[in-house]
Amino acid sequence: ELDVEIFVTDRHTGIGAMMRDSFPAVYHAFDVWHMAKSLQKKLTACVKKHPKVGSWTRMLVRHFWWSCRECKGNVDLLIEMFHSCLFHILDIHNWGRRRKIHSQFGELRVGSRPYPTKPVLMKQCYHTQHFLREGREIPWFNVEDEDFKAVFKIITGTKFTNDAKKCSKFIHTGKLESFHSLKLSYLPKSTGFTMTTTVILTMIAAIQNNVYLKSESKLGSYSIRQWSRANKEYVLKERTIYDDETFKKKILQETFLNLSKKKVNNLCISPYIRKPIPKTFHGKSAPSREELQAKKQSRLTQS
Repeated sequence: ELDVEIFVTDRHTGIGAMMRDSFPAVYHAFDVWHMAKSLQKKLTACVKKHPKVGSWTRMLVRHFWWSCRECKGNVDLLIEMFHSCLFHILDIHNWGRRRKIHSQFGELRVGSRPYPTKPVLMKQCYHTQHFLREGREIPWFNVEDEDFKAVFKIITGTKFTNDAKKCSKFIHTGKLESFHSLKLSYLPKSTGFTMTTTVILTMIAAIQNNVYLKSESKLGSYSIRQWSRANKEYVLKERTIYDDETFKKKILQETFLNLSKKKVNNLCISPYIRKPIPKTFHGKSAPSREELQAKKQSRLTQS
């Protein structure tokens, strides 16, 4: 049995209710990757009516990721760091000006929304002058701008902010997502495979994924131009070159060696298969061809 201390999922409300009711002793954390993706989705949808938001979308998502990583498990610090982006996009980096303009944020709040709180734990901006130079290449916001009000509504959303508190431990499933992406190169969804083939190719994908995790397997990197649907422009994407030939050659060499010695290892895949295997996902048995043909002819006769 495993002693589970932390359980990481997406923001599914049903899972959250189950964790609160059935497993109150287990810490339920939200995946930072899914939270960042949700934030990007909200900001991208906002661009249709507020184009100015598009130039800041990537930086706001990165700021959320940075806040989760650097808060050191402090929930209050995480929220302060995340909401500090509202001051950054206004080109306000002085603490005196921040406290002064914070009072204007009260007019932008909707209902009893408690955010953003006044800065208490943060004593300074953590970014460098490079950020300021990069920021000046794109337009700053103004408190009266409708674009800023739209960003303010998204960043200070009560549900999103409360959910962000569960990202304070900075746990994400990025490596798992990478494995699933690699697995698709062996088992594309457009092709059907037998259960034995599926198990074996999944094992090979797992071996290759573990090879990629080792630093010595990285040979270099390069950049490619790629169209970003979120930013509506071309961006540079980094691609890493891995040594994925060594382990493949080793597998082939051992296979040829076993064949030359007429040595066959029987693979038992039963431990990897869920039992009983459902024949269909809907649970209904398929009728015979005769029954389907009779039903088809009956419909043609009625028409």
